[in-house]
Amino acid sequence: MFASAGAKFKSISEPWADTTTPAGKMIMTVFAGIAEFERELIRERTGAGRSATLKRGVKFGRPVSLSDEQK
Repeated sequence: MFASAGAKFKSISEPWADTTTPAGKMIMTVFAGIAEFERELIRERTGAGRSATLKRGVKFGRPVSLSDEQK
């Protein structure tokens, strides 16, 4: 989206973070791939934890505020 508009990123303090050069583009692409991989691992672990918790009978969400008598 930003690249198609001609936007580029160049860090003043980090020379490797420069999307105006081919090497900088490659490094940023590698970092983006690693970040996406890590995010998918987190989603997988979270899903497995939720499934295990549901099997143990734990209910998610806000507790019911009204008793059966009040309903």
